[in-house]
Amino acid sequence: MSAAVRLALLLFALAVVVLGAPAPVAEGATVTVNVGDTWYCDSTHNIGLGGTPCDTSIAVGDTVQWTWVGALSHTVSECGTNWSKLSVSQCVGADWESALQSAGTFSRTFNAAGTFYYLCEVHPSQMRGRIIVGSVGGLAGAPEVAGAPLRDADGSGGNAAVLLGVTAAVTAVAVTAAGAAWYARRRWLR
Repeated sequence: MSAAVRLALLLFALAVVVLGAPAPVAEGATVTVNVGDTWYCDSTHNIGLGGTPCDTSIAVGDTVQWTWVGALSHTVSECGTNWSKLSVSQCVGADWESALQSAGTFSRTFNAAGTFYYLCEVHPSQMRGRIIVGSVGGLAGAPEVAGAPLRDADGSGGNAAVLLGVTAAVTAVAVTAAGAAWYARRRWLR
């Protein structure tokens, strides 16, 4: 076996080992939203006192953890597109909600892009918020491969990580073959 063939095989094997394994997928971050006596985030978000809704921006796959920091009991209740209504009874069909509580935490992982509206069932005219979920999973601004995010829509790394691994392996094979051909050609054409 010639030195060129041995070199090509060695480079190919090295490239498959190094680049062929699926890349790890970054785990989603956890973002904390405080739940005060009549507000989410902080006291500037008390709508009844002229505040604004609590807006929280995250990436697909991130988790929001609401942490009760006040003394009063509240809920965190998803309200669909009825968020602007003042009556909780108009928020029928909530996809998720916390228990009525005055301490502790409630967490929700967001595995799809979109805007999710929530409010407190006890104080619906004062306590409102939005979770704005971007379309890129894992870390904000993570790279995409052939238009596929590094995290699947369900939040897992499944098929996207496999696609990245296969793409890396094919690239490694192509680069190795081209390098071996160049080397062999130079050696034999001298």
